Amino acid sequence: SARESSDGYVYYIEALDSNSGIGNLARVSWTTPHAKTQSRLSNDGRLYRSPHPLPDGRIMVSSAERQDFGIYYFCADKSTVSELVYDDPEWNDHQPQPVYPRYKPRWINAFTAGNDFGVTTVTYQPFDQVKVEGYPHSWSTTICFDTTLTNLPIGPYAHQRAKEVGHGDIKAIRVLNAIATEEPDSKRYLQGAGAHLLGGAKSSSNSGTSFSQRRTFGYQYVEDDGSVVSSHPGDEPYCAQILDDKGMAVQTQLAWAYVRPYGGRICTGCHWGSYDKKGYLNLHSKALYNWW
Repeated sequence: SARESSDGYVYYIEALDSNSGIGNLARVSWTTPHAKTQSRLSNDGRLYRSPHPLPDGRIMVSSAERQDFGIYYFCADKSTVSELVYDDPEWNDHQPQPVYPRYKPRWINAFTAGNDFGVTTVTYQPFDQVKVEGYPHSWSTTICFDTTLTNLPIGPYAHQRAKEVGHGDIKAIRVLNAIATEEPDSKRYLQGAGAHLLGGAKSSSNSGTSFSQRRTFGYQYVEDDGSVVSSHPGDEPYCAQILDDKGMAVQTQLAWAYVRPYGGRICTGCHWGSYDKKGYLNLHSKALYNWW
């Protein structure tokens, strides 16, 4: 199966047939849907299956010269396996899945705004100048050029538009926060444990599912050209809904975004994938000028 790595690539297998999942190791960039870069990594005649990138950038993969699969580290520079992790000669060893704490992602500077933006200054500013120390979370900033810009149809699902909207029709955004699940007690890692992380009572809207519980960060006014800028706590997963004049959600973001403290994130609209009709233009949206 395809696996996302910390280096911005998705690693996968170019299978020799439709059933085995065995073949060459390859990768493709996932951050730029309209400018993909794809490459085959293995060039050694070996068979590969079930790659798994590690947080430190290494790749762990199941591999064999012909028959007996073992688990190896893969060296992209040499286009072949390097260190053997484990190989039971009686079995084919597949699907390595190291268990480790999820690391916080790297800082990504999505924009450079200037030198004097007060509490919403982004990561180029030295930390000792930031004016929000002492808050429970250090803040981040998200700007959207046009909340009415979309390539999704009208439909019944949350990520689709509830109706046609134009500039001036979207009055606000609601920013939602995913409540991260944490397990502080290692003794709870037993078969059947973990139900307390999934919602709680049966009346919960997400009890017994993999959906995150959500709460509201707050609301932010949308300009009449559809643009909006807002600060919110950093190091917290969040998503946005666009609201009409009755406060009803017209579209909901169905993917959690994440920004490090003092970081900035740019949004071009409510879209699927990279939407390049306006995303690469120098838009002078009103939200830019109202940024304090």
